[in-house]
This record gives sequence, structure tokens and C-alpha cells, in this order.
Amino acid sequence: MTAALIGYLAIFSVESTDSPGDYIELGEITDVTPPNAQVEQIDATHMQSPNRVREFIAGLTDFGDMSVGMNYIPSSATDDLILAWRTAGTTRSCRITYPSGSSPAPYDTFPGFITGYAPTIAIGEKMSATLTVKVAGAVVRTN
Repeated sequence: MTAALIGYLAIFSVESTDSPGDYIELGEITDVTPPNAQVEQIDATHMQSPNRVREFIAGLTDFGDMSVGMNYIPSSATDDLILAWRTAGTTRSCRITYPSGSSPAPYDTFPGFITGYAPTIAIGEKMSATLTVKVAGAVVRTN
């Protein structure tokens, strides 16, 4: 029997600037693309590398960007929070809480700042937006 889960009940939240340690949940999210760690590949080849084969060592890890899709509701609490955060240009603690069926649910916490907020408004479709956040440090998993 599979242990697969659906993404229903996933949460993306950011730390409150008024109450550090408290997180504010973004409303009406529809999808989350978590950080994707990439490790640099450093070429360490030298003149005596065996068999004329390049040698590599692991470099630094970059967690890249993460994104959140949502229903776009102009002037909502979520929209206002995002606009204020983007305008401030600050790095804030972010949290992705995973639906797991267990309590407490596992979550990732990481520092991040907004690099993009793109609403889409189309005739005959619901308005949506994508928030893009640069992961500015390590991602820590809490179970």
C-alpha cells in the first residue's frame, strides 16, 4: 500500500515583523514549489589527474528560489503583506508546512526575500499570482 499524500492543507507562512517567532499564513495558496538545493561542482583537475580525466569536488550549496501560486485578491491581507514585504526589501523567515497526516506536521524554515510577485488577470479565468522568494540561507527541516 502506498504512503503517497496529496498537497491539500500545505501552508506557506512568513514571520511577523511585529511579533518575531509568530508566522502569518498566506491565504488561498494553490501550489508551492519548495527550495531546490544545488551543489556547485568545482573543477579540481590538475596536470597529473589520473588518466587525463577531470576531477571535481563539491562546492557550496545554493537553495535557489521557491515559489507560491495563489488566488489573486487585490488589497487582501495576503496581497498587502506581500506588497509591504517587497517594498521593504527585507529578508524574513519563511516556513513551508507539509501535509503529512501526522501531528505535528513537518515544516521547512529558511530566510528569504521577494524577487517577484506576478499577478495574472485573464478574461473568463480566476485571477492568480505567483510569489517568488530567493532562499537566502540554509533550509532547516523540523519534524
